[in-house]
Amino acid sequence: MTDRYDEEGPGGRSPPPRDSVLALLADSAFSHLVIGSLTVLFWRGLWEFLNRNLTPDDPELGAWICFAAGNAGLVALSLSQNLWKTYVTSRDVRSPRWIVGYHVYTYALGALNVLHWRGLWSLLDIYTGISELSCWISLAVGQGVTWLLRCSKCSVAPPLWVEIDNSPEFFLHSGRFYPEFRLTAGCVFDSIFTVFVVHQATILYWRGTWELFDVYLFPDDPHASAVYTFLCSFVLHAFVCLLQPLLNSLYRFSAARSPRHARTWHWLLETIVYFVGNPVCVTHWRGVWNLCTVYSVDYEHQDAIDVATHLLGIGALMLMMCGHSVTTRGCALDGDSPVEEGCMFSNRYLRYWFDGRRYACDDDRKQHPPPPPLTRKDETKQQSRWKTPAEKRSQECQSAYADQQRLSQPLRPRHLQFNNNNNNSKIDSSPANTAPIVLQITYV
Repeated sequence: MTDRYDEEGPGGRSPPPRDSVLALLADSAFSHLVIGSLTVLFWRGLWEFLNRNLTPDDPELGAWICFAAGNAGLVALSLSQNLWKTYVTSRDVRSPRWIVGYHVYTYALGALNVLHWRGLWSLLDIYTGISELSCWISLAVGQGVTWLLRCSKCSVAPPLWVEIDNSPEFFLHSGRFYPEFRLTAGCVFDSIFTVFVVHQATILYWRGTWELFDVYLFPDDPHASAVYTFLCSFVLHAFVCLLQPLLNSLYRFSAARSPRHARTWHWLLETIVYFVGNPVCVTHWRGVWNLCTVYSVDYEHQDAIDVATHLLGIGALMLMMCGHSVTTRGCALDGDSPVEEGCMFSNRYLRYWFDGRRYACDDDRKQHPPPPPLTRKDETKQQSRWKTPAEKRSQECQSAYADQQRLSQPLRPRHLQFNNNNNNSKIDSSPANTAPIVLQITYV
């Protein structure tokens, strides 16, 4: 996300090339068949292994253990993200720090996600049961909360979302209210709120949608139900591929023609595309998951099969440089996408590797885009707004550093001025008639 383009986009950023429909379909098919399926293998292997080996005689206790460990671990990683950025970040993928640090972090975060999801999902099944009413309530609450908080993007997973492992946002856990983390009370509360509210709503949405298929789609034939769900995901994904360019054009049009109401239009358009796209992820996962369950029934070696599929999924994805796709973290808001990326799902994998510009993850200007110029009204508002003590100290340190740099520079003459007090146009060279010449030097 490193090349320079001829035309500059909003905020000094270069717009990406408009992908052809063929490139979009190729990337979508690859992420659907390969990346999405490997991600499901990672999740299913660990999930099913825990189902049989974590307190098998007391499923309720096992669910509470997973719920507590998952939430605590995710909050801990969110609060320590600056430490990971400081000591583990590396742009050299061949360095030992990258090989060890990135892969350990990816596996730890992915495992905590599985624990978190399994804990809440199992608790809901235990206390509410699997019924039509329970599924519809779960779906309504999850979808309603994500719409209310403008975070429908949090429900997206492979095959509609792929992350390359050298992304500049690798360790970022953005909160609902603070996009970047600082060690303040507000950011700490935001991290806890994102894990305990936003992520829980995402799980409710997935559980409701998933188990509605369990209730209505061939409930007595698991094989047929899995096959038809998988085929349904293909049909929905093809429709989404055709829908994305259309909505992206409307997204760009609203930004150009209606800047005053662009934010509302952007929110509405992305809400529509994610409402249609999120079922693609759920149906794909359910189809692959249940097909693995149908074809891998071997009670004598079931643990070995689950461990093998779990390691196969994460190992293959790490070799493909997209192992971080198994994780879910942070919070992204609907309608806040850049103009060139609005309503487009982030599953650029083949285009990333075959596009010489490497727009997806290498653009340093995307990580730190230059701010737009401030108007006089904005400058006055920024100067008069309340600042936190940390911001005040930072501003004072910057001012002191600027003064120190200015004073440490050697004095240099700015201009020379010769003053001759003798106004006579005729100059006499005799010492008696020669007025003194005063040399004035102004230093800066």
